[in-house]
Amino acid sequence: MRRMLAVPAAALTLLAAAALPSAAAPATPRAAVFPSTVSFGSQPVGSVQQRSVSVENTGDAPLHVRSVVIYDYSSSYSLVFDTCSGATLPPGNLCQFGIQYHPRVPGQHNASAQVNDDAPEGTQSVPIWGAATSR
Repeated sequence: MRRMLAVPAAALTLLAAAALPSAAAPATPRAAVFPSTVSFGSQPVGSVQQRSVSVENTGDAPLHVRSVVIYDYSSSYSLVFDTCSGATLPPGNLCQFGIQYHPRVPGQHNASAQVNDDAPEGTQSVPIWGAATSR
C-alpha cells in the first residue's frame, strides 16, 4: 500500500524560494583613512614637520580618488606629496599623501584634509592640528 504525503502549498512556496540563489550585494568601494587625525603637537615657529596619511580601499570594488585638498586658513600646512589624487585603487590597495606643518606665528593651528572619492560614505575628512610656540 502506498501512502501519499500532503504538503501545504505555502510550504512548497517557501521550499522553492529557499532553493533559488539570492541576489548578491553589488560590489562597493570603501575608503579607510589612517591615521584618522593628524597631530603635530607643539612645534617652534619656523620649524618644519611632516606626516603621512594613507587611504586604503577596504571594499570589494575599485575606489576612485578624485582629489585630496587641505583646508587651512592659517597658512601653516601644505600638501607635500600626493599619490591619491586621480588614483584608482583596487580592493586592498592604498595610496598616500603628505602634510607639512610650517608655522609662522605662535598659537593653535587647525585644518583638515579632505579626500574626495566615490565611496558610498562620502568625502573622508581628516582633522589636522598643531600648536606653534615662540622660539
